[in-house]
Amino acid sequence: MPGFYRRPKLDTAISQGDVFDGVPLIGVTIDLLRAIPDGAGFRAERIEPDKLSDEMILFEQVGLTRAIVISQSCDAERAPQLMLAPVTPFELNEKTVDKKWKKISQAATSLSETKYVYLPGNPHLGLARSRANFGEAFTVPRSLLEELARRGKRIGGLGEKAVAYFQFRLAVMLTRVAQDDYAWPSGEDIGIKIAYLQEEIKDRTKKAEKLTIRIQNASAEIQDELAAEYQELKDELGMLDRQIKVAEAARPHADELAEESSV
Repeated sequence: MPGFYRRPKLDTAISQGDVFDGVPLIGVTIDLLRAIPDGAGFRAERIEPDKLSDEMILFEQVGLTRAIVISQSCDAERAPQLMLAPVTPFELNEKTVDKKWKKISQAATSLSETKYVYLPGNPHLGLARSRANFGEAFTVPRSLLEELARRGKRIGGLGEKAVAYFQFRLAVMLTRVAQDDYAWPSGEDIGIKIAYLQEEIKDRTKKAEKLTIRIQNASAEIQDELAAEYQELKDELGMLDRQIKVAEAARPHADELAEESSV
């Protein structure tokens, strides 16, 4: 079966899914420092965000990151700026093989974390398990990536099928539709949620009762700490009670049919 990765040649055009090392990532912060010419060098001067202007020179921190090209391959050949996603190590600290595999499988196939896509390791390219973070995408000049490629900083690229899956994951993140908590469940589903919330209230009520006894018997040194923990439980109970009321109000309407569109 075809490999997940490919090894681009030095003169191959930049493509979607290419992985680069040493990509500069400029960290713009709220603490902006303007670079003022001063003799043969520059001096720094604090400047507020609303005072910025075109072509102003700023001091900013630059980090280097491994990154994967998000831009479409046709754009990557001619667009002046290309979009990339940082690639960071995928931590696998589980103790047992079953937990290790479940974590890997979840990361590679689940759509629950839409901004991440799992990238398996590959010994031929020197790649460890990683994940690309669409949520922190950034752009750099195409000419810079072309220079990095010439200098051997393009360490690999996704294979054809892997690119298709990469595109699918990107589309999932960009086309998410937000839903109200009660826009989708049936009346029966909401009933299950209410029962769950009631169980949570029982559990926290028991904890609060036990905590009350501990506070009464505690030394003065830890009473404040226990009192804060008790207040946190009370706040959670209040939140759960409000959630139940909202669910009970939504339940009678959950199975209503939408009106047919007149269009």
